[in-house]
Amino acid sequence: SSLLFASINDAKDPTSSTNAVSYPQPPPIDEVLEVRIVGNQFIQSFIISSLPFVFGVVSFFTFAFTSHLFHDAVQFLSNNSWKAVDGGILQWEVIVPTLNGVVMTAISILFANLISTTYISLRNRQIAVHSSLNSETEDIRGLIMLVDYYPESKREMFRSCLRRYIIMVAQELQPDVDITKIRVSNNFPILDFLNSLHDISASKEDHGMETVSPAIIQQSYDSVQRIIAWRTNRVTALQSTFPGLHYATIASLIFAMLVVFLIETDRDLILFLDSFQIRLMWSMLVGTFTAIFCIGYDLSNPFLGTYQIPEILDKDDPIITNLFDGEVFVGKD
Repeated sequence: SSLLFASINDAKDPTSSTNAVSYPQPPPIDEVLEVRIVGNQFIQSFIISSLPFVFGVVSFFTFAFTSHLFHDAVQFLSNNSWKAVDGGILQWEVIVPTLNGVVMTAISILFANLISTTYISLRNRQIAVHSSLNSETEDIRGLIMLVDYYPESKREMFRSCLRRYIIMVAQELQPDVDITKIRVSNNFPILDFLNSLHDISASKEDHGMETVSPAIIQQSYDSVQRIIAWRTNRVTALQSTFPGLHYATIASLIFAMLVVFLIETDRDLILFLDSFQIRLMWSMLVGTFTAIFCIGYDLSNPFLGTYQIPEILDKDDPIITNLFDGEVFVGKD
């Protein structure tokens, strides 16, 4: 963020009435558009993809310990003073219909609805951000090209505003950015551009504006308004997240289903006869829930992981590169 603040603080007010206006040397394009580190992206994707398999394998070999721990906890909490001589078969026949009939049905329906809603909303959020960002970038590129049609004394003023805006956008697209701190009203650079247009339009004869087509001025206004609208849509989509209670509910439902599985298999006879099958089903269940968590976590960060928005601001784009490669310009206001 220091890059953005330095650029903003060093720049003079473009609507200032002072005799000379100096604009800061733009930072290198490579420093502005820092490419997301490929190695870190690969590691992140590998971890997300491998966690379900790892947890599934670990749960397979630790099921006996988990089952015994759960059994001891149930015995302690229930405070039973007796022991079933039939290996718990009668208890199993009584409780299983209730678990499979009402309990698991209610849990499964609620869990399926919450997961479906979460995945669809997070994916649509990514698509909305991607679409707004693409449109915003194209309007920025068009606005950069329109700057060349203004008098030379005003071009660097507009370019300075656009450089600061691109720096701000690039920082908002970093994977570690805190989206809760992004504000729609923080688009000061593009508002400076808009205020400069107002200033020039109000006093054309003082700025040599007779040489500029009114269509160019109107296109500039239209581009600025669209950029503001696209950024508003992008920030709104980024901040449209679920509260912590939503994810806590999903975690509680997953925990409940795991407990139901342990209750239904908490029988000495079942564990003895079908030990391998029970462990295999337990590992599949744990692996599946881990995969659900990993996909949700991946979708929650639009700029990191396997489900991510690709790079939009390209440092090899000649239009953006030329904007940052310009020399310091000192013009007359």
